[in-house]
Amino acid sequence: MNLPRPLEEGTLVRRLNRFAAQVRVGRGTWRVHVPNTGRLGELLVEGARVYIHPVADARRATRGDLLLVRHGRALVSVDSRAPAAIAAEAFLSQTVPPLRGVTEVVREVSFGRGRIDLCVRAESEEWLVEVKGCTLVRGGVAIFPDAPTERGRRHVEELAAFAAQGGRAMVLFVIQRSDAHRFRANHETDPRFAGALADAAAAGVVIRAHTCRVTQRRVTLGPAAPVTLHPTQ
Repeated sequence: MNLPRPLEEGTLVRRLNRFAAQVRVGRGTWRVHVPNTGRLGELLVEGARVYIHPVADARRATRGDLLLVRHGRALVSVDSRAPAAIAAEAFLSQTVPPLRGVTEVVREVSFGRGRIDLCVRAESEEWLVEVKGCTLVRGGVAIFPDAPTERGRRHVEELAAFAAQGGRAMVLFVIQRSDAHRFRANHETDPRFAGALADAAAAGVVIRAHTCRVTQRRVTLGPAAPVTLHPTQ
């Protein structure tokens, strides 16, 4: 997925609320949109190097979108709108097992009480895929979610019911950085989501996690990361 151009480098002053941050750019200070309602506590810290796409729109209260954060040696994509687009591109490139022969990817499909991120048509099968963006990494382990997610749990439970009836379903965790070597559910923060994910796997839902290759120009799906579903694993 190509990132919008140009990107302006800045230094985070502080996160103002869930949707906005104050960033020092050059000699000025910008109020920018944070397109991610997650906590991002380890990323959006004072002094962090960030990258912003300026948007000139008089209707907006912010001067751009904060898309990338430098965290140690890693560049992290924090745009929660990105994972579905990254995943759709990867499916069409035939790079997400076990799907092969993908011919079409449809975004935002009506399902259950809401919508599912992707409907992927592969050979003679049709898969429903829920995509979750993950930015939290500790000790090389990607962890999801970083805050309790009732909506996320509902999506997983609906896919589990669908798979139990013979449907083809997947939950794909897009780790929006390259510095993770495995993935686990966050039992400490949201045990109900973690339990739902394990139940979904038992019902036949395919659970996958992939890191991303992140540059200032592109974010693309990278290697698979082993998935841990149970706290004793």
